[in-house]
This record gives sequence, C-alpha cells and structure tokens, in this order.
Amino acid sequence: MDVLHITEACGAGVRRHLQLIVPALVERGISCGVFAYGSRFEPGFAEEMERLASAGCQVKLQRTDGDRLLNLPSAVNCIEGLYRSWAPGIAHLHAYAAGIAGRLASMRPMIVYSPHAFGIHSPVSCLKRGIVRTTEVFLARRTNAFSFVGSAELEDAFKLGLPREKCFLLQNGLPASFRTRLKSRSEALAALGICPKGLAAVAPCRLEPQKGLHILLDALALLGDAAPNVFIFGEGSQKTSLAKQAAKLGIERVVSFMQPRPDLVACLKAFDIGIIPSFYEGLSYSLLELLCAGVPLVASDTGANAPLPWMGRCVNYFSNGSKASLAGALRNIAANLTSARERAVEAQTHACADFSLQKQVEALAALYRSLRRSKE
Repeated sequence: MDVLHITEACGAGVRRHLQLIVPALVERGISCGVFAYGSRFEPGFAEEMERLASAGCQVKLQRTDGDRLLNLPSAVNCIEGLYRSWAPGIAHLHAYAAGIAGRLASMRPMIVYSPHAFGIHSPVSCLKRGIVRTTEVFLARRTNAFSFVGSAELEDAFKLGLPREKCFLLQNGLPASFRTRLKSRSEALAALGICPKGLAAVAPCRLEPQKGLHILLDALALLGDAAPNVFIFGEGSQKTSLAKQAAKLGIERVVSFMQPRPDLVACLKAFDIGIIPSFYEGLSYSLLELLCAGVPLVASDTGANAPLPWMGRCVNYFSNGSKASLAGALRNIAANLTSARERAVEAQTHACADFSLQKQVEALAALYRSLRRSKE
C-alpha cells in the first residue's frame, strides 16, 4: 500500500476531504487505504467507505465510545497493528486526534499530517490551546511533512514554530464537474423537502463552538421579523444548547436544525444566502461549495474565509464573533439581493478556477513521491 489515510473525525470537512482526494489519488495509480475510528460517524459515512472498499481501497472502520483522548491508547495499538499488517509507505493523518495517535505509534512509516485547522483560537480555552501547542511542537519531530489545506492554517503553523521546511500548502479544491451536479432551485427545494417563506439561508457545519452558531442565533434575534429562514445542517456537541438558545431567544420559527445529508452539496441553489460564521477554519469546503454554486455568501472575516484578494469584493464579511456585525451583514444582503447575486456570479467564476481538486491532488501526489525518494 502506498498511503494509509487515518482519521478520527468521520464527518464534515474531513469526511469531504477524504471523499474527494482518495478516489482522485487512486485514479493516479496511488494505492490507498483508510482507517476511520471514533464515535463521530456522520450518517452515510460508513456507506461512503464501503464504496471506497469496492473500488479497491483497503478500509477499516472502528466505532468507539467515550472521550477520544481516553481512547488514545487503544487507537495507538490499532494503528500500530495496521502499520505492520498493511505496510503502508506513508501514513497520512487527518485532524488532531488521529494526528496524535498516528505519530505516537511505534515503527511508523513516513508521516504526513493534515491538522485541518489548529485549535489555538477563541473560543478554545487557554488550557486546551496550550495543550495543542505543546503537542504539535513535540510531535513535529515525528512528522515528515505537514500538509495544510489553507493559507491561514499555514500561518498558524509558523506561529507555532513548526519546521518551515516540513510545511506545504496544498489548498482544498473542488472537482471541475462540481457545477454540473447542482440541481435547479425547484429541484433542490423538492429534494430537501423544504418550502421556506421569504429568504432562505443555509449554514452547513458541525454544531461545535468553533463554528460560531451561537453568534448566528443572537444575530437572528437582533433582526426580529427581518430575519431570514435559516437551515442549519449538522450534528455536534452543541445541538441541545443551540436548540435551547433558539427557544430562549424566541426565534424557533426562523431556525431549523437539520440532519447532515450527503446530497446537500447538490442542493445549494435552494438557498438565497449562505452563512459561514466560524471563529476559525482550515479552509472550509462549505465556503468553497457555496462560492462555486453562486450563492450570495455572508462569512466571518477570519483569515481562512478570505484567502484570496477577489473575495473581498464578492463576499459579505462581518467582524468575527460580533452578533451586531453579522446582523448588519444579513440585513444588507437582504436589502441588496440583486447586487449580492451579481457578486456571487463573479465569485463563482473565480472560485471554480482558483480552488481546484486537480491541482491539490497533483501537489499531494508530488509530495508523496518526494517523501518516498528521500527515504530511498
């Protein structure tokens, strides 16, 4: 096996990443395996892994309960066993928990690590930030290469003091066929089974503190009757608290909490507005997909949401963490929807050209080749 991909984050952006890059790598003649473990298996994830297995990838899924760090010793043992039995030339570790486990294992192959965002930003506690910093700096010596999906993530790596010669920017991208798979608005509404009255907005993200959804709910409360109908697609630790917050604010009529669904990507034209309220990101696939679908976008002004200059003209940014600023951005886009749609068309053209899966996978394959050559 050439490359074994390992993740404990079995949903959202990492799920989308594996869904895109693994088949593309296989098409380039790189034999791949996937080990996915943990308790965060989104609906449909196991079925996607089965399809990879039927396409010739070695796949192992292992569901666990409880805290992921408490399960670290068993994860390390399992990964060590796969390193011996599957004998990959390279292990590509995705996200923090797998990044720890895969690098603590003994008799490691060459290691590529993709954090998909460092947890060193608010609202992460100071204690957890310190743990992340210490862990990443210590395990850098066991890492042959860091593969970063966005420029903001690369900048964070430099701030942490990770070795620059090991750091590579391989920016997230979408397939060239993305736009051809989009349903029309009427088809998308029918597929999703929704019939919003007034403007419809979508926030496709995990229900975790990082995603800033409590700020979004506060902003909707500030808008009152002018608030759009917002559909939040995701699962996560804040599901109950966010529902309670919506009830306390009296905005249940405009907020719908929806299950994650694999077909949401094809149904983005059902919505008038896309919302990305994250405090921090690596480079969000939801951001790229909304841009490439031509949906007017409101996003926090964190660096990961604005990696390229043209985005300042095309995206409606609000001050990161500010409910008043987010409410103002939503009010402005609703009042100037024609202009917002024109800017979204411009963004679509740029995004489809600049965020290319082909470029990303070619660069990743080249990184793998260079690591193999360095070992020979």
